[in-house]
Amino acid sequence: MTDADLAEVECNQVDKVGLSAIKSISVVKDGLTSYYSVDVDASAAAFLSGILENYVDEDDKDLTSIEVSDIKVTYTVNGQDVLGAMTTSFRLKIVYASGEFQGDPMVMDMKYTVASNILATGNAVSITFPDFSDYVILN
Repeated sequence: MTDADLAEVECNQVDKVGLSAIKSISVVKDGLTSYYSVDVDASAAAFLSGILENYVDEDDKDLTSIEVSDIKVTYTVNGQDVLGAMTTSFRLKIVYASGEFQGDPMVMDMKYTVASNILATGNAVSITFPDFSDYVILN
């Protein structure tokens, strides 16, 4: 697995977000295991902030901003070059500073970490769908 393999992320909102979204890539080896850390550029984080702001309830007039920052993705690759885990961390800051919060803002500054174990890749992945024969379309 090369750094370029790790660099491309598909996104529904744009055709592709690739190398331009990467601030830096580093590799740390521990025995046969390699840890590839990808720091995401601030402009890509701002893009995600904009997407989140589109999902805010329009009636929430006091919400001032939503900011995603410090995005880092770490991939764990074993000695056989098999992806085994992925950890994503980021900060999410939500600010209420208008309306009833004007002059006394409420700031929620949170750090998230999502850890995933990769159970299979490539041809070893099997997807089984449920039986849709009784599916009814609702109008």
